[in-house]
Amino acid sequence: MSYYRVRDPSRGAHRLRVWRRQAVGALALLVGLMVLSTFGLAFLDPGPMSYSGKLFVGLWNSANIVSTLGDFSAFNTQQRQFMIVMMLSTMFIGGFTITRLTGLMSNEDVLIYRENRHMQRTLNTLVNHVVVVGFDAVGAKVATHMRDQGDTVVIVTAVEDRAAAAAEQNFTVVLGDAGVDDEVLHHAKIDKARAMIVATPDPNRNLVITLMAHTLNPGLAIAVYGENGSRRDLLKRAGATIVVTAEDLIAAALVE
Repeated sequence: MSYYRVRDPSRGAHRLRVWRRQAVGALALLVGLMVLSTFGLAFLDPGPMSYSGKLFVGLWNSANIVSTLGDFSAFNTQQRQFMIVMMLSTMFIGGFTITRLTGLMSNEDVLIYRENRHMQRTLNTLVNHVVVVGFDAVGAKVATHMRDQGDTVVIVTAVEDRAAAAAEQNFTVVLGDAGVDDEVLHHAKIDKARAMIVATPDPNRNLVITLMAHTLNPGLAIAVYGENGSRRDLLKRAGATIVVTAEDLIAAALVE
């Protein structure tokens, strides 16, 4: 399964525009070659047929050159010599065009751009989902648990390997650093989410992500990990709904 990569999409879009221009140019060359071949064969045809009829036969033979079907009508010597030139020209132009266009379409920027367009359609349908930031051991277990409960889960991670691992588990994934770029949360449709769980091991990053998410969606329920009691108060002021600290977990386990 693919994932959305928050990066500059203009390079892929530019290369795709280049591909389209070259495709149009290649098509124009082939059309021009067909026109030249049609009129050339009609001019070299010594038969009694009307000129319009000769043009049609020339067009038929030209189409067979381009399509390589090979169903040609009979030629005289001059027409055969002319056809040799046209065939070689078609082979050169066709081979060059296929090489250039195939190379452009397999370019990494173009593939990412097309993958992002596909993923964007998926992300645009999201509503009332849960965003899980981080996909290390804790984040992966949280995401799996939420999905098992019936929630639609979107993973946000800045690590490409973890994004790939989440995608392999059929999660919808946004690859980007939510603690640096708020576009990452925008792409995860944080404004339409019902909850966010921040599960990164970096407490400072957790604070920044909480503040950014609360700013973008003040009504969002946010659960986040905090180092200690003082960090919990700071996260609460940043907009966290629930803060889980290591102290609370250890105390609860000891009491139990």
